[in-house]
Amino acid sequence: LPEILSAYRKQYPDEKFQVIQSDSQGVVEKIISHDAELGFTGTRLPESRCVFTPFYTDKLVVITPPAEEYRTYQQNGFPAQKLKEVPFLIRESGSGTRRETEEFLQRFGIHISELNIAAHMDHPEMIKRSVSKGLGVAIISEKAVRDYTEEGKILQFDLQEGVIHRDLYLVWEKEIELSAAAAALADYVRMTYGKDRI
Repeated sequence: LPEILSAYRKQYPDEKFQVIQSDSQGVVEKIISHDAELGFTGTRLPESRCVFTPFYTDKLVVITPPAEEYRTYQQNGFPAQKLKEVPFLIRESGSGTRRETEEFLQRFGIHISELNIAAHMDHPEMIKRSVSKGLGVAIISEKAVRDYTEEGKILQFDLQEGVIHRDLYLVWEKEIELSAAAAALADYVRMTYGKDRI
C-alpha cells in the first residue's frame, strides 16, 4: 500500500489519504460500517455486501532466521511437514495470509492444529522482526519481506510442495457509489497493477 499511495500521489499531489491498517476481516468490517470507503485485502471473504476486485497476484513464502540449519532447503524448498517441528509464527484468524496458508497446507493433509505454533501475531512487521531474531519461521508475502531478505536478516524459501499464490483485492460496498477520489484511486490501482496478475 505505501508503494501504491506514493506512486499515485506523484500523479495527483493534492490528494490526501486517511489510512487505517487491519487484517482482511477488519478491512471488510470497516467498509460495511462506513468507517472506510475503499479497502485492500489479501483474500476474498464471503461478504455479499462487498465487491472484491482482484488487482495483483502475490506470492507467499516461508521465511526463517538466517541460520545454517535452514540453508539446506535453498535448493529444493522448505518441506511443509517441517512446519510441524519448528516454532511457527502465524497471523491472526482474520488475516488473508493465514487463510491462504491454511488452505494450501490442507491440500497436503496438514491441519493448522498440527503446526508447532510459537506465537500468533497481528502485524507482518512484527513477524519479520521476530523471525530475524530467531523466534521461529513463518509464511508471509514475498513483497513484504523483500527488504529483510536483501539485507540478509532472514532466509526465504518456496514450499517444497509448490508455490503459494494469492490474489490481492480492492474492496468496496456494492450499494455505495465511490467518491470521485476513491474511484480514481481504484482505477489507478487496476490499471497499474492489473498486468501483475498471474
